[in-house]
Amino acid sequence: IEVAMNENPTVKVNEMEITKANYARRESRAGLFPNIGASGSYTRNVKKQVMSFAGQNMEIGTDNQWSAGFNAGMPLVNVTLWKSIQLSDAAVDAKVQAALSSKISLVSQVIAGYYQILNAQDSYEVLKKSYNLAVENYDIAKKRYNQGMASEYDALQAEVQVKNLKPTLLSTENAIELLKLQLKVLMGITANVDMVT
Repeated sequence: IEVAMNENPTVKVNEMEITKANYARRESRAGLFPNIGASGSYTRNVKKQVMSFAGQNMEIGTDNQWSAGFNAGMPLVNVTLWKSIQLSDAAVDAKVQAALSSKISLVSQVIAGYYQILNAQDSYEVLKKSYNLAVENYDIAKKRYNQGMASEYDALQAEVQVKNLKPTLLSTENAIELLKLQLKVLMGITANVDMVT
């Protein structure tokens, strides 16, 4: 469970979604801070403007012109900003609840997957004992048939029983491997890691 909590990609994505929602909340709250701005400009006149009046030319303006400005503002009443902050708070809460739900679901899936593997391994052991018993019965029936103490039907019946159990045994082996792979996916580990159950 600890490995799954640390390595599962879904858990990591949910944690990143919470971080993203927290950044969005901070961005919304930044609208409450005062805005401060400054501006400045400089103009250099290469040639002054000339104005003609009554036959005389007069130059107007200066060679250099400077201007500077400063402004500050703070929102006092901004309903949309407050609603945006409330929505971003609700979004963070929703992401946290979704992540918690995902973790609870992951824990139950890991526990269920682990017990499914144990159950499948126990079933495999029972099937293997049944298969070994069927093989022993077949060997005995075959020896008895070769000595003329049993009918061919008995030997064939024992052989069929062995052949019927073999596919089930192989199927259970494959099911165990598949369950292990599914558990590895839930835990967020690679398929080449060996699991001992």
